[in-house]
Amino acid sequence: MVHIILFLDAPEDMDFSLTEEIKDLVMHTALEIEGSTVMCSDVPPGMPFILGNNIGLVIISKEMDRIRSIFSVLKAEGTVVMDLQETFWSKLYGMVTDKFGIAWQFHHDRE
Repeated sequence: MVHIILFLDAPEDMDFSLTEEIKDLVMHTALEIEGSTVMCSDVPPGMPFILGNNIGLVIISKEMDRIRSIFSVLKAEGTVVMDLQETFWSKLYGMVTDKFGIAWQFHHDRE
């Protein structure tokens, strides 16, 4: 289960005014992705945000079929930067930018 805390859920703070514009934005949430916890929040107005270099996620998995499956879902409405392929450092590696502008890398962990 994903637990989401909105800015509106935070206790009142005299130094931080809660506007209509930010009250429904995500202050904190955590997702489990392939056994790793990824913490996220929205960027409130007034904070610097640059689409594309604000975040990059790497999925490392021993399961090639799992890598192919996730990559396929993200590329459906995204942009493939480097299609899945064998490289000198990985049996299966690729990069895709999803429909939200988030950069993803996929790496097969041979161990």
